[in-house]
Amino acid sequence: MDGGSTGEPNRLAAGGRLLDRATPLAFFYNGESLLGRRGDTVASALLALGRRELGRAPLSARPRGVTTSDAGEPSARIDVDAGAGMERDRPASQTPLRSGLKAFAPRPIVKGWRGRLGLGAAGAATERPLSLAAPFSFQVDVLVVGGGG
Repeated sequence: MDGGSTGEPNRLAAGGRLLDRATPLAFFYNGESLLGRRGDTVASALLALGRRELGRAPLSARPRGVTTSDAGEPSARIDVDAGAGMERDRPASQTPLRSGLKAFAPRPIVKGWRGRLGLGAAGAATERPLSLAAPFSFQVDVLVVGGGG
């Protein structure tokens, strides 16, 4: 890894056919001024800077990081200030970095809101432990996985 004086401890020294290491781009994440490179996405720039936590789960407020690099990224979601308004819930791994971009981690829902959302408080487990459950098995001739539209 490159690291060293670049301040990017997780940036590889070579590779990345779209990445221009010679062109830094200033951007903001949660109000903090940072530097990425032309060709980065918000996620790749933050990961290169050593940021593994890119947000919090909406209800539990547990840390979330990047899990995929496609548009279905479930965890590293960001809000982007587009000038005319906020673009909400965008995948950080699909949001190209540009100079002056202002990105924000979505704020988790305050725990007091759980009841208002119909979630209530987490109670004690009512199911029997798996070790006490009766053993079972299934046999199938054809198994279709992911047959949705």
